[in-house]
Order: sequence, then C-alpha cells, then structure tokens
Amino acid sequence: MQTLPVPSQTNNIRLELCRTTGSEPAVTGLLRLYRDFYPSIILDTIPERRGAFPKHPNLEWRTQLVLLHSARSKANSADVKRNGFKVSSFAARRSVFPSVRTVPTGGGSVMLEEITNVDDLIEKIDRVESPVQLISALNDPLLRKYLLLASRGDASSEIRRIELWLSRFFEDELEHVREGSIASAELTEILQGVKALTELRPTIRDIVLQFVHHYLPEWDGLTNVDAIFNLLAYVPMADFDRIKDRWLQPLETAIIASHPNAPNVLLTFYTQLTRNWMMSLSRMQRAELQASKAQDAYDRLLDHISIIALAALCASADNVAASEVVRHYNSTVVARASLGALTPNPLPVVVPPAHVVYCVAFNGASSDLSGLCSMLATTKRAFAESIGKSGTHTKESTNLFNGYLMDIRTSSGVHAA
Repeated sequence: MQTLPVPSQTNNIRLELCRTTGSEPAVTGLLRLYRDFYPSIILDTIPERRGAFPKHPNLEWRTQLVLLHSARSKANSADVKRNGFKVSSFAARRSVFPSVRTVPTGGGSVMLEEITNVDDLIEKIDRVESPVQLISALNDPLLRKYLLLASRGDASSEIRRIELWLSRFFEDELEHVREGSIASAELTEILQGVKALTELRPTIRDIVLQFVHHYLPEWDGLTNVDAIFNLLAYVPMADFDRIKDRWLQPLETAIIASHPNAPNVLLTFYTQLTRNWMMSLSRMQRAELQASKAQDAYDRLLDHISIIALAALCASADNVAASEVVRHYNSTVVARASLGALTPNPLPVVVPPAHVVYCVAFNGASSDLSGLCSMLATTKRAFAESIGKSGTHTKESTNLFNGYLMDIRTSSGVHAA
C-alpha cells in the first residue's frame, strides 16, 4: 500500500507545481482545498487568485463598484428566505458558504436537516449529528442555534473548526488587499455571517479582531463599512489606549479619508459601541468591575466621543451634524435609563459635554432643541433615581447639569420675550 507524502515532500510538490504552472486556476484551487482540510501540511502562501479587481485610482469608480457589490449582496439576502428552525437548502447556490450537509451515522442519530421546528430541536438536541461543514453556521440560522446550545463554550472543537476556516480565508483576503485589489465580494458575506454569529454570543472572536486590526490600514473606508462598524461595536472593554491604537484610530483615519461628513459617520459607529459597552457594564458584578479596566475604558470612550461630536458640530454649516449629535446622546441616555434598574451595580449617569449642549441650544434648529430638551429630561430623571446610590455621579457632574438647565431656561425666556 502506497504511503502518503510527508509534509516536506508535499511542500516540494507544491513548489514544483507553482514553478511549472504559475497561477493555473485548477492547481491553485486544488492547493486551497488541501490547505482548508489539512492546514498542518499546506503551510505556504497560496498564489493570488484570478478574477481580482485591480486597484483603480478613480475614487468615484471605486465607490460605484462598492455600491454594486452592496446591491448584489442585498439582493442575494432578499432572495434566500430564512426559517430560523429549518435548514436552508438553497444557500449554496447563491452564497460562498456550503449548504448544510450531514453524513448519517445511524444508531439513532438525527441529521440537522431533519429538524423542522423549535420543539423538534429541543427534543432531539442530544442526538443531532454535527454537519460536515460547520462554517455553514455563518449563513444558516438553525446551525447557529445548534452550535450555541450544543457546543461546550468558546474552546469547543466546533468553534475551533470555524475559527480555522476563518483564519485561512482572512489570510488570503489580506494578501489579496495588500496587493492593491479591492476587497472580494465574498468578504461581505463572511463579515455578515460573523456578525450574525457574534450577536448570538455577544463577544467577538479574537481571530476576527486580529483580521480587522490588519485590514483597517489597507481599508478604503467605503467597502463593507456597515459590517466593519457592526463587528468593531463588539470590541471588549479593556485598556482604552490599546483599543484606540489598534482599532479606533485606524478606523477614523479610513473614514476621514473617504467621507466628507466623517464625524457624522463615526458617530453612528460610536452609538453602537457605547450601547454595547453599557450593556457589558450592566452585566458585571461590583467586584468584577473594580478589578477590571472596564469603567475607565467606558469613561474615556465618552470623552473621546465628545471630541468627535465637537468636530462634527464645527465641520458642518447646516443642522445635519447637530441632529446626528443629539441623536447619539439621546440614544445613550435612553439606553442608560433602560438598563439602570436591571444592573447589579449602578451605571454612571451620562452628562453630555458643554459644547454639545450650548452649540445645539443656541445655534440648532427647533427640532434639535426639542431633542436636546428631551435628552436633558431623561438625564434629570436618571439623577433623581440615582439619589443615594454611589458611583452614579459626582458633585461636579451634578453642578454641570444644573447649569445646563438654568442656562437653557434663561435662554428660552429671552427668546420668548
């Protein structure tokens, strides 16, 4: 019986094939297939795939291409109807992901494709066989639910298999982008699938964070902007300087270079990030909160956002920026109010910075002033509910907020007169 070649011999065969065939699609595809299933054997970098779009110097052309990719992705999503408790049989025809397939093993086991409703899943969860291609979980709601219920934590073999597949794809994608090509259409589907998986487990995978960290310096600020925002909104609270250096600053640099209204676009992202961090704070016990850097990171995030808000107000000559700023702070104080009664430790009251309050109060449109007053009313109720609770506010923040109320009341009286 002939033995399989050892890894060193396999690498030699690969190098010989590359020398004789170049980037022949069939050979490249075969090597990719082997590397996906045997990553310990195929260790080298696979040649660049064909069909990549060359980098185009015309920003308008690139923008139109991004819009076409986005429209195609939305159309595909609309075509494939999703039943959360039934495997989608047609996903593979329109998607980069393989459809869910299970190899029957007998012995009373159940294939995931046989599940038709929630009662079926609960009754047979212990007998369900894992599908062959677990990466399909990024595209199939039922497989995601199964992994959430059946996997044994983040270190389970199922999760590790998905991470291995993602690491190979992200490695190829980074090589693809660094050579000057626009991001592939497949990346959009992958990021959307990772987002769906992340929402079930509200912690982002380290392999995804590493990819985004390396991808942001090459990013054009336009491609997959919503997906990038959605994923980075799950960055865990840790040392804020590290978070800022690795993700926030590169993100801001790319957005500023590609969007004329960059501060407004960034506020959309920071609204998501603030809400997620607030929810993380609400789930922490007091001892855990004191031992971590979460509270400091959250406070510094609010300070950082206030600078973004000031930049938005200064850069815009119309009321669009003011409306976006008011919307962000309204969302923040409302989220804090809704979580305040549910958290084991009191959340700090969010007091908007002075430049936001006074710029909107004296220069904003009447609709923005109305939104500002609603925000201040919600904040006032938060102060009233936090009386007697330590850690929710300081004397300085109370005095600052009271000053807002008096100044706006005086200003309103002057305008009325």
